Amino acid sequence: METLKDWTKVIVETEDGKRLATVTAREILAEDGIVVRLTPNYEK
Repeated sequence: METLKDWTKVIVETEDGKRLATVTAREILAEDGIVVRLTPNYEK
């Protein structure tokens, strides 16, 4: 996978299915205590 362009969202959850974070093009939703970091493309 070279880019995330083919995905609509990323969901982070525990093994038992508890959702910790959801990342879309418009927003980042995360539970308290969860840190989500986006890294820009520095090659552009």
